[in-house]
Amino acid sequence: MQQEWWYVSGHDKVGPASLGEMQELVSRGELSNSHLVWKPGLANWMKLGDTELRAPTRDVAHELLNNRDWWYAISGERYGPCSYEDLKELIARGRLKANHLVWKQGLHHWVPIAVVDDLAAAVKAAAAPQDEVADESQAELFHAGPARRFWARFIDGSLIGLPTSFFLAFWGAYYSPDIAMLLARPGGETAFGLLMVPVYLFLESLIFGVFGSTPGKALLGLSLTTQDGKPLDFGQYWQRQFSVYFSGLGMGLPLISLFTLIRQYLRVKRDQCTSYDAGLRNVESKPIGFVRSLIAFVVICAFIALHLMIQMATAGV
Repeated sequence: MQQEWWYVSGHDKVGPASLGEMQELVSRGELSNSHLVWKPGLANWMKLGDTELRAPTRDVAHELLNNRDWWYAISGERYGPCSYEDLKELIARGRLKANHLVWKQGLHHWVPIAVVDDLAAAVKAAAAPQDEVADESQAELFHAGPARRFWARFIDGSLIGLPTSFFLAFWGAYYSPDIAMLLARPGGETAFGLLMVPVYLFLESLIFGVFGSTPGKALLGLSLTTQDGKPLDFGQYWQRQFSVYFSGLGMGLPLISLFTLIRQYLRVKRDQCTSYDAGLRNVESKPIGFVRSLIAFVVICAFIALHLMIQMATAGV
C-alpha cells in the first residue's frame, strides 16, 4: 500500500499526499527540512529533515541548481536545457515572469514559476521598485503582435528599400542599356523589385549590426534577441534575414509570399514565434508613449502617401 503523508503549511494540516507528491513538493522548494510532516506509523509529527524526505544539503542543492535540466516556455515555444541559476538570471533581466511555465525531470507537468518558491522570490525581487528612476529600456517586454511587426517592416522597407531601389535603378539605367530596357518592358519594374528584395534585406542587416536595431523597430519599440535574451549581432541578424526571405516573404513571389505571410501571421496571432524564429530568437515589444505613437502614425501615413504617388506616377496618371 502506498504511503500517505501529511504536512503542515502555515496553520493548516495538508494531506494525504503520496510519497511521490511529497518529493515533488520538496524538489520545487515548497517544503523544506523545517516543515513538520507525519504519516501512519510515526508517533509524533517530525521535521521533514529527520525523515526519508529530507531535502538535499546545501552543497548538494547547489550542485542540483546548476544542473542544466530545466526547461522554460515563452510564447508557446520551449527552450532549454538550462540551469536553475540561468532561470533566475532570465527572471532578473525581465525575460521570465511569474506566469511563465517551467519543467524539469521529476515534475509530472509544467508548472508556473510562481509556485517554485525560490524562483517566485526572484520574480518579486525583479519587480520591486528601484531607488533610481527606470528608463525606457527597462520597460516590461511583451510578445510582439503581428500589427506592430508589419508596420515596423513597412517603415524599414520604405526608408531603406525605396531610396536604394531608386538609386540602383537610375544608376543601372544610366550605365547599362540592358537594365534600362528591363525597366522599360512591361513587368520590368516588378522583376527589378524582386531582385531588390535580397539587397534591401542585406542593407537592413548592416543597419541592425551597427545600431542594434532598425528605424522601424526602434520607433515601434520592438526588440530582437536570442532565446537567452542577448542582442543579435550582424551575422545572426543576416542569418535571420535569409530565413525571412524564404519562409516569411516567399522570395517576393506573389502567390508564394501570400501563403508564407498568412502562415507566419497565424503563428504570431496565436502568440507563437514565427517558424524562422522558433527555438532561436524572440521578437518582443514594449509600451510606447503617446508622442512616439503619434510620430509613428505620421511616418506611416507619409510613406503610404509616397507609395501611392509612386504608383500613380508609374501608371501615368
